Amino acid sequence: MEWLWIILRYLFPLEPVRQCIEALRDRTAAMLALVFNDEALTDLASDPLARIDIEAVLIDYESTLRLTIAGRAHQIAGLRFRPGKRTFQRPTHAQSLVDLIRRIQIFARDCADIECLAQLQAVRLQRARDADPLGLEAASPTRLRCPPESNTPPRSHLRGRDPCA
Repeated sequence: MEWLWIILRYLFPLEPVRQCIEALRDRTAAMLALVFNDEALTDLASDPLARIDIEAVLIDYESTLRLTIAGRAHQIAGLRFRPGKRTFQRPTHAQSLVDLIRRIQIFARDCADIECLAQLQAVRLQRARDADPLGLEAASPTRLRCPPESNTPPRSHLRGRDPCA
């Protein structure tokens, strides 16, 4: 894996998203080769702990895929990408083998369509940017202090001062 990162840094020196895409595709191919052989399928059919392990890896890969798609979409839209914290979930119950294989196939299909999915997300990002070009809605202090879904007024309102005015 270290050689892969060295080669990717050489091929795409200023594109960390492209490096991540290629590394994700490489790791996906390795996972598919590991899971889709006769010996592994019989182990997965009989051992729920093996299915939990594969599902844990799949959760991490799906998170990386979403992060990669978001990064590429921001590149296409010409926006700065600020990734958030990634959390890791450990599954507690094993999925059935059929559901796990279906989920792996959907993940592999999405890995093949990263560019298309990123373009769709970029269109949504551009629409959101065009609807609010200055970004005032996201940073509005009244929106932060007085959300519309809140039924209870803030305490300062009870003292006679309205923060939303």
